[in-house]
Amino acid sequence: MRGISPMQARIDLQMLQDTWRTSPNAIFGQALSLMVLLWLIRDWPLSAWQWLAPTIGLTALWIAVTAMARHFRRFGITTSGRQRWRRALLGWHLMQGTLWGALAVALLGVADADWKLALVAASLVYAYTVMLVSVHDWGVALAGSAPLLLLAMARLMMDGQPASSYLALVMGASMVTSMVVTRHISRRLREGLLLRNENADLVLQLREEVNNVTRAKARAEIADRQKGEFFASVSHDLRQPLHVLMLLSSALRPHLAAAEGHGLLDKMQTALGSLSMMFERMFDVARIDAQRIDYHPQACALSELWRRLDSEFAVLCAHKGLRWQLDPTEAWMQADPHVLERILRNLLNNAVRYTDTGGVRLRARARGPWIVCQVWDSGMGVARAWAWDWPWCGGSACWGLRR
Repeated sequence: MRGISPMQARIDLQMLQDTWRTSPNAIFGQALSLMVLLWLIRDWPLSAWQWLAPTIGLTALWIAVTAMARHFRRFGITTSGRQRWRRALLGWHLMQGTLWGALAVALLGVADADWKLALVAASLVYAYTVMLVSVHDWGVALAGSAPLLLLAMARLMMDGQPASSYLALVMGASMVTSMVVTRHISRRLREGLLLRNENADLVLQLREEVNNVTRAKARAEIADRQKGEFFASVSHDLRQPLHVLMLLSSALRPHLAAAEGHGLLDKMQTALGSLSMMFERMFDVARIDAQRIDYHPQACALSELWRRLDSEFAVLCAHKGLRWQLDPTEAWMQADPHVLERILRNLLNNAVRYTDTGGVRLRARARGPWIVCQVWDSGMGVARAWAWDWPWCGGSACWGLRR
């Protein structure tokens, strides 16, 4: 495991575990094939040691491998034990291929031409099966198939017959071709595993980054909410000195005799009024951020609100040279009168501020169960995307409330 990256070490360990998980399942099929083969050659002129020694060796090897497979299923393979299990896997397939090769050598020595062809085909099938099962590990595929094919090729070449030499040549070509293909597939599978693990690591890193951003965003939102809660909590304390100043300026008027003093006092009261309005807007934003807006709907008549707005904005429009139009209404609606007045007052202030020529209009229209309060102006207007999702509202802004 030295000289390779941690990801490559993890892939090697994963491939080794996969091999030990799947390869022992082929032992039962090989044992069954060995019994069938021994039954078929029961009458062949073979000495007992020629077939008995490979059979005993294969049986002992399979018993040992089965015991190791049980140990693997119970405890798995640790990183420190990877080399030991790797050597055991290579030794198992090398010994198994060699024992099958020894049995093939004994059988090819006494088989006729038909049986030689059948034994060559069986050897190739075995080798291809080992390569297919171990295609993800080229070393195991080579150790499991090469001993059998090489021993069988050597025995065929020893016959000195053209047919046997041809079969040996076929086996050699098949072995080389399959090894090249297996090597290519094994490399591709390894590259695929490496890419998949890299993608998995990138996904984990991205998930961690997203979690960090989410936590940072949550902390920022908490800090912003705490700031809003602070402003909303101290709004009364901040308003109190401003109210006192406005009361004192009003109380100062009887004590000023000169006209110049009255003018200065009017300017000071206007400045205090503007400051009070700015404080109110700032506190409204703070309450919205802190989610502490109190809304108490009740039945309210628009006519009273219309009178208050008319007395104020008729003067503002006249002062700016604009035409003021108020459509009378006797409608009632279910709303918080203070919130409604604040909303309409802000809309009207914006309409007057951003209209240079023309006029400003306030009206209320019935739309089914809703009363739509509309502020129209001839100025730059409000973008449709900000018009509170009322695509049929053609003025500066509108606000819908239930009757």
